[in-house]
Amino acid sequence: MERIAGLEDAITNITDLFTKITEENAERNRNKISDNTRLHRCWYHGSDGHDILDCTTFQNLSINDRMECVKKKGICFNCLKGVHIARKCLKKSRCNTVDVNNETCGKLHHTIIHEGFITGNSFVSLKRNGVLFMVNKIKCGNQELQTLFDSGADITMIRNDVAKALGLKGKCVRLAVTKLGDKTVTYSSKEYDLVLTDKDGNDVNVTAYGIDDITSQVAQGITVWNVCVWQSSRHCSLSVFRSNPGISINHVSSTISDYDISVEPVIDITAQINDFFTIEHLGTDCNPRCGSCCCGKCATGNGNYSIKEENELALIESGLMYCPDRKEWSAKFPWTKDPKLLQNNVSVAVARLKGTEKRLMKLGSDYAQAYNDQILDMTKRNVIRKLSDEEVKNYVGPVTYIQHHEVLKPGSVSTPLRIVFDSSAKYMGQSLNSFWAKGPNILNSMFGILLRFREKAIGIAGDISKMYNCIKLPELEHVHRFVWRNLQSNRKPDHYVMTCMGFGDRPSGIIAMLALRHTAELSVKDFPEASHVIMTNSYVDEIIHSVESKAEAFSLIRDIENVLSKGSFKIKRWTITGDNEHSDFEVTQNSNERILGLNWQCNKDVFYFKTKLNFSPKYKGVRTEPDLNKLNFFENIPSVLTKRVVVSQMCSVYDPLGFLLPFTLKAKILLRDTVKCDFKLGWDDPLPSYLKEQWVSYFCELFGNTTFTCYLQ
Repeated sequence: MERIAGLEDAITNITDLFTKITEENAERNRNKISDNTRLHRCWYHGSDGHDILDCTTFQNLSINDRMECVKKKGICFNCLKGVHIARKCLKKSRCNTVDVNNETCGKLHHTIIHEGFITGNSFVSLKRNGVLFMVNKIKCGNQELQTLFDSGADITMIRNDVAKALGLKGKCVRLAVTKLGDKTVTYSSKEYDLVLTDKDGNDVNVTAYGIDDITSQVAQGITVWNVCVWQSSRHCSLSVFRSNPGISINHVSSTISDYDISVEPVIDITAQINDFFTIEHLGTDCNPRCGSCCCGKCATGNGNYSIKEENELALIESGLMYCPDRKEWSAKFPWTKDPKLLQNNVSVAVARLKGTEKRLMKLGSDYAQAYNDQILDMTKRNVIRKLSDEEVKNYVGPVTYIQHHEVLKPGSVSTPLRIVFDSSAKYMGQSLNSFWAKGPNILNSMFGILLRFREKAIGIAGDISKMYNCIKLPELEHVHRFVWRNLQSNRKPDHYVMTCMGFGDRPSGIIAMLALRHTAELSVKDFPEASHVIMTNSYVDEIIHSVESKAEAFSLIRDIENVLSKGSFKIKRWTITGDNEHSDFEVTQNSNERILGLNWQCNKDVFYFKTKLNFSPKYKGVRTEPDLNKLNFFENIPSVLTKRVVVSQMCSVYDPLGFLLPFTLKAKILLRDTVKCDFKLGWDDPLPSYLKEQWVSYFCELFGNTTFTCYLQ
């Protein structure tokens, strides 16, 4: 118990330190607010008609929503009337809320938001050494009874078989019980008087009514050693039953035991409901169902928009601007919240930078140098701009720093890692991406693009270079700040802003795709075929098509490059079927290329599949050991195969066109047999020997079938 108390003291100290740091960061951000900014009496409604302490709307919010409003507006926790931190508040009063132990809170916050400062959930008491559990055991005579305290019940109930085992004698009564949904059921019952014993050995008389079943079987509850009855004018609502739910403690406090307590994750019921209706509507959804389509002849696959998505699309389109003189696009981000609510998170950005530097040094000098070279390349291409000290200090407006980190690409020789800017990182409960609209999915159908790519004799594929960086950011650059110091950890970091759109922002994908399509629309009259190919056969930054002859391919490539030049888009390299050594265009001479994730031998026009089997654990989404091959397969296959392992390997086969269906179908049948196994296997239970042999045999077959020729005449 002393160790637990010491741990709670340490957690309290860490919490206080975090609160102090948060308040200091908030204070630095508040200092940037203009002196002319006036806070309304009711800052929640932006009105002077009533005071915030008298605002019933604010007080009727949940405690989480109240705390969120106070944090986002930078309001003092103590007085709720000023833009300052609680430690500097002129109001000296403290929270006077009295807890269940008759102790006054006395902390520096207002009583309206007192619940937001209590650690844990609604079952945690205000004393640091006390915790309230819903389920527990309580002594009745010489026996321990599994009990459940139900705060919503009006009577105490006991299972009939438990009452019989205790030797209780009761009088016959008629019991009417109202269940969920206002359904009333009448039982023939008995009224029992039983005696429960609290932690001090005191007896408590309880009147309970007999019932056959109180709840279904649940997992074993947590045993708590010391239990005392909460003294109140209301009677305890105690349910006693034989099964394993334990005791529900709404009116009982106890000292926490030295057992591990598991915390269940919060289930998003909205996401579950959406998933349910998505599955239910399969095959019945009208596609497209957008309100802007009146003809009914729109191509399916890219118009399934909701009303919200249509409004977001219109907002994104309105911010997209084209400059004919510079032949470039610029975009205003689709703000759904006021950017002035963003907080300055420079301290967190610097801390994350130190972590990134340490990881890069552990990975090796090659990775660290590649990371720094990409920063220098972005500076050279004017994608980012270094800020002067005066600009950092004197800028007045919303400021947010984007954290960045590396993503390893082991299979790439030219780019072993890629820099990712994390706009989804939260600070004080909000992230930069949460301020923007996402918009609908406007990508073309990958399956349709691949089918059209195999339609004719000559396939062509082009990769747009730095597509996202081709769109400029005309305003609010300072919400895209980040820090870097060229791996020189002994000096202060430099501050940069992004002048072009980057990968990681929530609306970046749809903005880039819209800019590409609008660029194609500019040249519909001059280059109709090339414009049509860009609009229908592009997938993010890849343009894929097929034609009948090499001459037609080169002509189309020339037209596509002319169209793309009007939007400052440039193809990095082209890939064409056959030998193209004497081409006038920048055509790759590498025979093996990837087309939308598929491996393509362009000189032979062959799709091939590499068998990837890897049973090693993952670190940041990357396997820690190399893939297996025919030579070391039997040596490295795990001694125990589980359902989770075989499903992971089965799903690693990427086959959007179904070339491997004879093999993947066998795996699906095997998986069906595994699920229907008589042993009722869990995800991490070992497979029976006969199933393991079948899975190993299937994995061996994959190594012998890696190349498939597919040419559609």
